[in-house]
This record gives sequence, C-alpha cells and structure tokens, in this order.
Amino acid sequence: MILRSHKALVQAGFVLICSLSLTSCFDGDGSINIGQIVPGAQSGVSIAIDKIQNVSRGSWVVDAGGKVYVTSSVVRVDGHCTRGVGSVTVAVDGVVAAETAVCGVDGGFVWNKVFSSVTPALGTQYVLEVRGMKSDGSAISGVTATETVVIDTNAPTAPVLNAVAGCSLSLGVWICNSAHVQISGSWSGVEDVSSLQFPAGGTVAYPTATTFTYDFDLTEGQTRNLDFTVKDRAGNTSGSSLLSVSYSPTTSALASSVNAGGTVGFAGGPVNTAASMIGSVGSVSGRSLDLNSALPANQRVQLQIGPIAVGAQQLNP
Repeated sequence: MILRSHKALVQAGFVLICSLSLTSCFDGDGSINIGQIVPGAQSGVSIAIDKIQNVSRGSWVVDAGGKVYVTSSVVRVDGHCTRGVGSVTVAVDGVVAAETAVCGVDGGFVWNKVFSSVTPALGTQYVLEVRGMKSDGSAISGVTATETVVIDTNAPTAPVLNAVAGCSLSLGVWICNSAHVQISGSWSGVEDVSSLQFPAGGTVAYPTATTFTYDFDLTEGQTRNLDFTVKDRAGNTSGSSLLSVSYSPTTSALASSVNAGGTVGFAGGPVNTAASMIGSVGSVSGRSLDLNSALPANQRVQLQIGPIAVGAQQLNP
C-alpha cells in the first residue's frame, strides 16, 4: 500500500504512527511505504523451563540421558515466557493435563500437578511438554519447551553385609583376631543405587558395581558399631545395615609333662568363643593349671583338658 501527498496529510491534521508490526516505514520522496504483515508470524515469541521442584536447571539431578529425578509426586515447573504468550498448558506423555498456568506480567509462570498413584503410576518417567497459548486459548505454533521427569518416592533396599574377613560371629558381635578388618557387602543390581555411605555421617562412595569392601583398623580390645546405607539417584535413602566388630586376639598356652602323659598343648580363644584342644593326656589329676591370672580380661582363655572319650573338663576364666 502506498500513501502519497505526505505534506497534504500533515496539513490536514492526520498523524502517522509507525508501529513495530510494520516491516518498513520511511519517508524518501514524499511517500511512505508500509510493508504487509504476514498472518500467523510469531517472531520473538518463546517459552522456557527454568526450575523443577523449585530447583534451578544447573542443580537438577539427572541421568546420562538428561532425565530429571524428583522424590515427590507433586511436581512443580517454573518458567518464563515472552509477550504474546497468554497462558501455559502442559502435555504429559502427549496428553494435555487439566492443570494450566498463566504467563504473568513479570513474564513468569508456575505449573503444578499432583501425580496420583493410579493415573499415571508413580515410579516411571513422564515427558512434560510445556506449550505457549494465546490469550484467546489457541496454541502458538512452535512455542514449546520439553523435559522428562522421573518420579521416584521409593527408597532402595538396605545393603547386605556378606562377610567380615578373619572374624567369627559370637553373640551378635564379630570377634576378630587381627587389628585390620575388612567388611564386604552388596546391594540389588536392579535398584538405581547411586551412592554408598559408611558409617552414618562418614564416607560417601559412588560405586560402579553392586559390591563393596570397607577396610579399617581396630586397637586391641576396641569395639566399633558400624552401619551402611545406600541412596538412589533421586535422593531416597535406604534403611541401615548394622554390625558390631571387636578386636580380641586369640591366646594360646602350652603345658609340658602333665603327669606322665607327655607334652600336651592347649589353644583357647577369647571369652564366649569355642575353645580347641590340640592334644590330649591320660590324666591331669593333681595338677592345677591357671592360665588366666596373668592375662588381660579380653585375652583370657577357656581350655578343654583330657581325652574327649573319657570326658573333657572345661576351665572357664
């Protein structure tokens, strides 16, 4: 469209306004050209997701594929939109949810949805496609933002403590003959375990397998109570696996020429552990063997004396 006689329009009192929707507006030889507006054009209109569960993008817990892990069935999405976007709808796995949001005057929006345990099920991933809408409720073509969210509210199973090397279990306590202790354990390979913590408040490891070992040292007579937990990617923490470990070295004793029975040796373990007899003698009558008086309480031994067939005597500390 060409408007001529610019001066005549001005003299007649007309005011010409060039808006941003015009493709050109200039006054060269006394005429003004106004470019035609293309219907449906959405230049500069956009929408974006900034936060999920009120956590900024850079702090999201994601897997290698970029899926965002959350621990609540109530999902909140914050974002921003430019002028031209009146409202926001979200398609969950391609189905538009009933919940909507308004693009505010500050250019922000907040969308909330409660995912029930039935529709859809918890523990799976959901593709959220945020769509920009015009003020009349019609969709703005190409104005979308998409993220995949995994809702996980279930804690993983506690790790299994398989063995304590060189130690024997007695009355709920692992009794060790060495100051150096190694605990081995494992967890289920089908659970999304991302870290192992041992003991509570202690070291956090990020394993690449489903098994682990934990090495440490005890002083003589020391007992430690340990617990182990695992955490999944979403941040759910398992229950604790507990054990107690004590360092009580084995004490051995040797007696010679008991009566006429020759040389006999006795080996004993810590209190509350089974003693072993490494020799036998025909008779110990009239003999008194005190092997505990000079030993610390945690090293006192229990001995079995005499042929088992005859009937062993057990001397306890």
